[in-house]
Formats: sequence, structure tokens, C-alpha cells
Amino acid sequence: MGIDDIKTCPFLKAGLFIQPNGLTRACSQWGRPMRGLNSNFSIDNHITMVGNIDVGQSCVSCIIAEQNDGINSMRKLIDDRLWPKVTVSMSNTCNAACVICSETSSTRILEEKRRGNIMLEYPLDELRSYVDLAPRKKDLVIEAIRHYRAEYDRPVVLEVLGGDVSVDTHAMSLLNDLM
Repeated sequence: MGIDDIKTCPFLKAGLFIQPNGLTRACSQWGRPMRGLNSNFSIDNHITMVGNIDVGQSCVSCIIAEQNDGINSMRKLIDDRLWPKVTVSMSNTCNAACVICSETSSTRILEEKRRGNIMLEYPLDELRSYVDLAPRKKDLVIEAIRHYRAEYDRPVVLEVLGGDVSVDTHAMSLLNDLM
């Protein structure tokens, strides 16, 4: 498996992953975030940026996975057809503190860590709820889904991560607008 093989990854053409803090990637395994959601950000800009990225650095986890066992990479987990995928964490609003989670996906864990009850994984001054980014994320997700549907004439996979969608009003608003 080489760099040319990785360049065939569908996520490089039709993948958008929006982190809770608003930084974007082509997929959840992408090596480093590309940029945040500023007023100039659009799905077209995202596609252009992904196309110009050095996949040798950004796709390291898939390169290593495919060299080791050949199957456990994001690229190999999807079938040969291109199914565009949009993954978003609308916010980290959550009233649970699951042991497998972190403060980037749960405001409850963030509160406990601020009280000193749980050890921090991230610097406290960088942590917040990210709720203010939700309206911009919603607009971008809808734009991306419309773009991918028109471009590929296929269903688009929407994966909503982060806080608890049943208590996150922004996630529920997104889902309602898409129905």
C-alpha cells in the first residue's frame, strides 16, 4: 500500500468531519485539523483544501493500519462505492459522564474536571462548551449534504457525534431541518 492507494480514499473527495471546537478534517482519522469554521469556510473550499493536502502526513493512521493488517482503516471500512459522509459534533452538551468519553464531548465531564474531581486530558483554558459554533456547523452540514447529493446522486451518511443529541437542542434542530 502506498501513497497513491491512499489518494483513492473516498473521504478525500466526499468527507467532512467537524470537531466540537469547529476545526475540520476529511475524516475522523485525519492526522491534523485543517482549519476552523470562519465566515469564508464553504464546502467547496474544504474540498479544494483536502485535494491539496499531503496525504503522507494527514492519512498516517490509515497508511499504518493498511500496512499492518490491510483492513482496519477508514478507507477499507467502506465499500467500493462512494458514499459521501458528513460527521459533526454540534456541541459537547451532555449530562452524562461516561468513562469512555472526555471533556471535548461532555459538558458534564468538563464541569467535573473544573471542580478537580477528574484529571484533565486537555489544558483547562482551551476547554469550553462550543455551543456558539453550532449554528455555523448546522449551515455547513446542510451545505455539504446538498453538495454531495448533487455531485454524487447518492444518499449521504450523516454521523452526529459529541454530546447527547437528546439534550443538545442544536443537534435536534439540525436533524429536524434535514427531515
